[in-house]
Amino acid sequence: MTDGVQCVTGMEKRSIKDLQVASPVGLKVLIHNVNIRHGCLMLVHEGLKVLGWNGRSVCGRDR
Repeated sequence: MTDGVQCVTGMEKRSIKDLQVASPVGLKVLIHNVNIRHGCLMLVHEGLKVLGWNGRSVCGRDR
């Protein structure tokens, strides 16, 4: 995951139905009250809200 400047690693501690392997590039999420283990964000449903996505890929083309 990145905010455009920094990259961080996150791992689902428990399954999060809103996150999928095929989630689009540019997906926006709000992460709060997250535990960190060995530099990795431990993601749980209660601490993550999917805000949507911007509809553009890294190359600038629509998906």
